[in-house]
Amino acid sequence: RNDAPPAAQEATSAAALRQRAVHAQANAMMYWNEYSEGVRELWPANVDQYDEHGAPLEKFLVFQSWRGGFNNDRMSLEIALVWAMVTRRVLVLPPKYHLYLLDFSGFDDYFVIDALKRGWPVLQFEEFAAKVGIDIEQRWIKDGFLHAETKHPIWDAVLRMQGTVVMNQDMHNMVWCHPRVPPADDAAGRALLDGFKSANSLVWDEATPFNVADARVFYVPERKLLGNFYRHFWFRDHELRLKVFRAVRDHVHYYPRLYHYAAEIVTRLPERYNAMHVRKGDFQYEDVRHLSPETIIANTRAALPYAEPLYIATDEKDESHVPGPWRAHYEQLYTLRSFAELVGELGVPKRWYGLLEQLVCAGAHRFVGSRLSTFTGYITRLRGYMRRPEFEVHFTSDNATQWLELEARHGLEGRREGDAAVSWKAGKHSPTSWEWASWPREHKESHDFGRLKRRRRRRRRRRRR
Repeated sequence: RNDAPPAAQEATSAAALRQRAVHAQANAMMYWNEYSEGVRELWPANVDQYDEHGAPLEKFLVFQSWRGGFNNDRMSLEIALVWAMVTRRVLVLPPKYHLYLLDFSGFDDYFVIDALKRGWPVLQFEEFAAKVGIDIEQRWIKDGFLHAETKHPIWDAVLRMQGTVVMNQDMHNMVWCHPRVPPADDAAGRALLDGFKSANSLVWDEATPFNVADARVFYVPERKLLGNFYRHFWFRDHELRLKVFRAVRDHVHYYPRLYHYAAEIVTRLPERYNAMHVRKGDFQYEDVRHLSPETIIANTRAALPYAEPLYIATDEKDESHVPGPWRAHYEQLYTLRSFAELVGELGVPKRWYGLLEQLVCAGAHRFVGSRLSTFTGYITRLRGYMRRPEFEVHFTSDNATQWLELEARHGLEGRREGDAAVSWKAGKHSPTSWEWASWPREHKESHDFGRLKRRRRRRRRRRRR
């Protein structure tokens, strides 16, 4: 029997209903398959095995991040993971360092490393150092962790290791082929590769231009890994390609707690809302950074109708610039500041604020981002992972009427199913080419897993039964 006063009973009931709604929203946003075991057919041999002298038998991929902002570093992690897979190496995560505009942290402060380890053999740098005999001096330890910036002596120790091969080529215009570059007499393979790569792409594999296969350590220094992983790895076996890319989705993801934080905000927004990312601050591309609010509002009016609620994610600190001018057009307008009290009550770490806004934007009905922003790019990918009904890529710098007309004529991103070319190449239905760089925006290849996706749905139905 409940003897609490009626008002207290109603408050308890309302709180329980809210928590159920938050839990349901968080579950809807958490897109990965927690039962995934990665790509076992590529699993490296000799993991945790040693020779008669006590030296580890496995091979390693050691890398430094791009170090140009969190989302650039996320791209480095994704590329390194896929590279470790196709070369069958244990992935070694870099030590903690000062992330640009954030603080002293590492990948384990943002991503679930246990999930990563379920999909592929992974070592923290300290574990790798202990295995191969690299001494870590006590003065390099900060708050219990190795602290290693770009020019730290620890990287010299990696270079001095016998059997280390260094990758000094920027990933920007490189395509790595698995299992190898198609030979001249493989006309079908050559045609497939030509449909994937850009005209100026360097085409490499484990044997060209140098022998990576025999290297004990494959080391990638800083500012080499930037781009969307799925544009830099070509697979002769299409089914294997889908498995590897699905493994990135299932094993490289934020902490579930962050999705619950985002769900707390999303469930307080109107049921159907739109979202926009307005990049200002220190953005290096001035034509995007200096877009006036009036220009952005005019460009996006068709995609983001004034009558529909709008959430704006921005790094602009002056509210009179963003979202100030939008208030004259949108009755229901929200930013992270609208939920400052809630964010404080939840105890969201400040380093997670940007990730939190990515998830809120990913949950929107329609999203418009900032061109050339990797923050915007990952929101687009997350929307693909979450299977949002509107995945079209829109930018604040482009006229929305033109986008909507294009979609009406040709469907998703101006392409029809069955086009031979990948979506970043200009084809008969695509008005523009994104071949010049792989990092400025996301494409449907990041999340469209074809038959593998349908199999996963069948497995889910079986589990529900």
